[in-house]
Amino acid sequence: MKKVLLLILLTLTLALPAISGYQIGDRVSDFTLRDSDGSLVSYSDYPDLIKFIVFWQPG
Repeated sequence: MKKVLLLILLTLTLALPAISGYQIGDRVSDFTLRDSDGSLVSYSDYPDLIKFIVFWQPG
């Protein structure tokens, strides 16, 4: 159990600089990804909407 907690703590410590690179309200560059149906979707496809982006990898 201690090893799992240590691994989680280490992972969070290493990930924090990457996570803190953006703050609420910052602008991001346009990017394009495939959705769950395989269609290409660009960030710029929704210019007037507030976006909430979730990345995951099923496994």
